Amino acid sequence: MSETGTVRDLLANHAEATFVGRKKELALLYKAFEESVPPISFVHGMGGIGKSRLLEAFTRAARARETLVVRLDCRQVEPTPPRFLTALGAAIGGDAPSIQEACDRLSEISRRVILLLDNYEVLRLLDTWLRQDFVPVLPPNVHIILCGREAPLAAWLCTPGWRGLFRSIAIEPLAESEAINLLAQFGIAEARARHINRFTRGHPLALTLAGITLAESEQSISGDLALHRVIEALARMYLAEIPDEITRRALEAASVVRCATVPLFRAMLPDAAPQDAFERVRSIPFVQMDRDGLRVHECLQEAIAQGLKAADPGRYLRYRRAAWHQFRKEVRGAPASELWRYTADMLFQFHNPIVREAFFPTGAHAAGVEPAQPGDGSAILDIVQQWDGPESKRCLELGGTARHRAFT
Repeated sequence: MSETGTVRDLLANHAEATFVGRKKELALLYKAFEESVPPISFVHGMGGIGKSRLLEAFTRAARARETLVVRLDCRQVEPTPPRFLTALGAAIGGDAPSIQEACDRLSEISRRVILLLDNYEVLRLLDTWLRQDFVPVLPPNVHIILCGREAPLAAWLCTPGWRGLFRSIAIEPLAESEAINLLAQFGIAEARARHINRFTRGHPLALTLAGITLAESEQSISGDLALHRVIEALARMYLAEIPDEITRRALEAASVVRCATVPLFRAMLPDAAPQDAFERVRSIPFVQMDRDGLRVHECLQEAIAQGLKAADPGRYLRYRRAAWHQFRKEVRGAPASELWRYTADMLFQFHNPIVREAFFPTGAHAAGVEPAQPGDGSAILDIVQQWDGPESKRCLELGGTARHRAFT
C-alpha cells in the first residue's frame, strides 16, 4: 500500500474534510452511543439534502468509538420479514431465520450496535412489522436509525407505549454560513457564494452542483445562467420521481402560491378532488406542512413555477388567477389575526423583484429596521433632503421633526 493509502481511504478523507454543518443533527445522533436513549431514531429529508453525508460522518464517529455499525441499503432488501432477517443475518455474521435468533446474535456482540436502515422509504411495507414485532424485542445494546426521504408514519409518534422511545430528526437546508463554507471548498469567494445561495437556498446538492459548475466561471451573466440551469435540472430530477400526472399537476399548482391549502386546490384544480390533491402533495418529501398550509421547498418552488410558465403559460396564469380570486374571497371573512397571512399570500403573487426580496428575502438582510429615536431628527431631515428633495424637507419641518416615531 502506498503512503497515501488506498483510493477508498482518499475518498473517505475527502468526504470528512468537505463535510460542513450538521452539528445539531450529529449531536442528536451521538446520543445513540448511550444505552439510556430511545432505541430508535428516524432521520428524514428530501433527496440531496445531505442525509447520506450526515450518516457517513456519524458512522466515522461511531467506528472511532469502537461501535459496530451495521448498515443495510433497503433498496437491496425484499420488504418481507424473512428476507429482512436474512439480510440482517448476513450483515452481523450468522443465520437469523427468526426474530429471536436475530436478537440472540445481536445480544452476543459485546459492543454497542447501531443498525442503520438507509433508503427506508422503499421498505415501508415492513413498517408495521418493525414497529410492532421487531424493534420491541431488540436487546438494549442495539440502537436503530431509520433514514429516508419520507417523514415517519404517525403510528411511531401516536401509538401508546412509543412516547419517549422514538426520536424524529428532520434534515433541513444548510444555514447561510454553512453554505458559504461549502462553496469555499470550490474556491468561490464569499460575496459570490452569498449570491449563489440566494438561488440554492441552502440545498447541499444544489450548492455542490453550482460549485462544480461555476467554479471556473468569472462572468456574472454566464454564471447566473449556469446557476439557473443547475436549479432547473434539480427540479426536473425531482419531478421525474413523481409517478403520476395528477400529483405533478397538483405540485405545479402548489408551486405558484406561498402555501397551498385545500380551498386553493379546489380553486386552482376544479377537475380534481381537492383533499386528494392536498394529500398527494403533502406526501412529497420536499414539501413541508406548515401552519398556513403546504410549502414547497424554496430551492425548487421557483424552478417548478418558472418551468410551468415556460412550458404552459396559459395553465400557469390560470393557477395564479384562481389563487388570487380565492385569496380575495377568503380575506373578506378572515379574522383580524389572519389578515397578515392573506397579505403575505397576495404579496407573494407580485413578481416585482424589489417587493419579493423585501418580503420574501433570498438571503440574510444586512440591516434591520428599528423605530427612530428623539435624537434622529436631523438625520431624518438629511435623508429626506437627499432622496425626496427640499420641498419634502420643508413639509417635514413644518410638521415638526419631534414626531420621530413615525419613522423607522
